[in-house]
Amino acid sequence: PPSATQTRRSAFLLTLLPPTVIAILNPSIFYSAMDLAGAFGIVALFGVLPPAMAWAVRYQAADATATSSRGTQLQSDGRDVAPRTRRSAPMAVLPDLVPGRKPLLMMMGVTAAALILQKIEIMAAATM
Repeated sequence: PPSATQTRRSAFLLTLLPPTVIAILNPSIFYSAMDLAGAFGIVALFGVLPPAMAWAVRYQAADATATSSRGTQLQSDGRDVAPRTRRSAPMAVLPDLVPGRKPLLMMMGVTAAALILQKIEIMAAATM
């Protein structure tokens, strides 16, 4: 079996050599890759995911569980999610940190999708 030093050296070389060889053979390919990563990665990370996560926390969690008259949480089919014990405390209700509700979240998602479509259109026009 290889030693820890050999494993680290192999991992280092496998990480460093392929990008170096590609950069030497075709230097402009990294500009294209960075352009794609910047366009789609940043918009997805900061434009699509935050409204999707806020929507999931605000609306899907509220739709999936309801509170029965006994104070236990029920699934949509009426079964207990987690029966309460004397030690468990009710879940805290936190205020929404971003106002605007569904219209604002939809507008944020649509804006991010429009940015992605615009970038695809620019890239398609550049390749023709």
